[in-house]
Amino acid sequence: MLNETRRIALEALQYELDKIPHGIPIIIEDLCDRCEELFMNDEGDYEIEGRERYSDPLDLFVLEDDLIARAEESGLVATNEQEGLVLRERVPCGEPIRTQDIARLELDVSVFMAFDSDMIILIEDGTLRVWRSIEGKASRPAYEIADAIDELLSRCGVSEWEGSYYPEFPILDGLGWDLLIVLKDGRALVSGGCNAWPETLWDLADGMAALVGL
Repeated sequence: MLNETRRIALEALQYELDKIPHGIPIIIEDLCDRCEELFMNDEGDYEIEGRERYSDPLDLFVLEDDLIARAEESGLVATNEQEGLVLRERVPCGEPIRTQDIARLELDVSVFMAFDSDMIILIEDGTLRVWRSIEGKASRPAYEIADAIDELLSRCGVSEWEGSYYPEFPILDGLGWDLLIVLKDGRALVSGGCNAWPETLWDLADGMAALVGL
């Protein structure tokens, strides 16, 4: 249950966030500055007028997670990117994803304490780039292999992947991965997990690597 200070701050932040068009990034501090209920004190922390911050503090990281959870509950895709928090319309489950429609695709796979298995796959600015910790990196114009990419995305059922994958019981180390696909029309798809993944995750990763010769 939210404490009262957190509830007041969250409602104020949500009100301002709802004014921002989807696809436009904003950092949580700028969002706070838009809220009449919030102000920055002399120590650089945000407070709500009339509430004691030491007994009922505001944590911007927690509030940002609250906003992301709310967005996802309402059917939006919420991502915390380098430019800030971004909300986007979600790609419907099962809708085909085509290379020509992709503005950005990024798949990060990392294995804790086993850096020789890390991998980054990126489609952006018309180029497919793949980096593997042992094999190195390679790239290729995406338009040259668009049909193969389309077939791979379809065969792996990427648009049907769940938003998150986690094991029934927590595991402290192992494999973590994240997928973000942003389409040119502004819609997006996100998935990811820790020590759990869809059956076709490695088919997608290895297939993309093979397309650039890794």
